[in-house]
Amino acid sequence: MIEKTIRDFLVENLNGLTSQNCFVGNIPENAPTTYCVVKSQPSPLSDSHNLISEKLTLPKGINQKSSALTINVAGETYEAASALIGEVFTALGGEDGGCINVNTTQAFITPVESPFNEEGNLFKFNFIVRTNN
Repeated sequence: MIEKTIRDFLVENLNGLTSQNCFVGNIPENAPTTYCVVKSQPSPLSDSHNLISEKLTLPKGINQKSSALTINVAGETYEAASALIGEVFTALGGEDGGCINVNTTQAFITPVESPFNEEGNLFKFNFIVRTNN
């Protein structure tokens, strides 16, 4: 499950995230005020981006998996949430995307759009991740 791999990478590489405030899938009922959630959440934008970039960049014969993911970050204040989503965005390669390694998994990150404020102190980042695992 690539969501867990991304979560493990963020917990390992960002000071503000731990297994107590970085989740996969849904936000638990007892979540702290500041949290990060990694989940699969396709959208028309990420689906079309995924399809086009897969056709353009994937050589034939390579069985690479591709998933549309979303990271939601909330904070006690707007500034705290904004800073945290910025750190997440940078850790995953920023505007140009990047490659992360967790255990034996190598994941290539392609942002669909820059992180944005969804409402209040909630920020969202949509991206595509490709892996051979």
